[in-house]
Amino acid sequence: MKAINDLRPILGLELTATPFVEGPRGGAVQNVIFDYSLAKAMEDGFVKEPAVVTRKDFTPAGKTTENIEQIKLEDGVRLHESVKVELETYAVQTGQPVVKPFVLVIARDTTHSKQLLELIQGDGFFEGRYKQRVIQVDSSKTGKEEDEMIERLLGWRAPRSRQKSLYTSTCSRKAGT
Repeated sequence: MKAINDLRPILGLELTATPFVEGPRGGAVQNVIFDYSLAKAMEDGFVKEPAVVTRKDFTPAGKTTENIEQIKLEDGVRLHESVKVELETYAVQTGQPVVKPFVLVIARDTTHSKQLLELIQGDGFFEGRYKQRVIQVDSSKTGKEEDEMIERLLGWRAPRSRQKSLYTSTCSRKAGT
């Protein structure tokens, strides 16, 4: 953001998936020039329908919220790893470039986002394979942290990116808003 501000732009346009004002007053942004919903982008073929992972006959009885959350994350990552192998195999067989799949995790708020990040990067989650392979994207970042987050987010598809197999974005609002 500093680089953009150093250019001293006359006009700034923000593209956002969440056009809401944070804070006690909250509400939708009032000066929207154009609104193009995710549903419309999917309908128009610009965005594919996401795969939602579910289990047949899953019974949450007797499980804590945290346990259920971990089960869901692990199921999502297992599907992700399977799709990754399929995409790599397809690329080799057809001579096409490898497409890097990603996992998108939606958090309730920034506190939950941080908890998910710690869980996913922990030693107990797939033997720690996802340490330093997760990008937390949320409104808690400002200044240099925000710039670094954006740089990682824009570069995750690069062949040398540390996000070699999992890109996880926890998009959320500040706790209590």
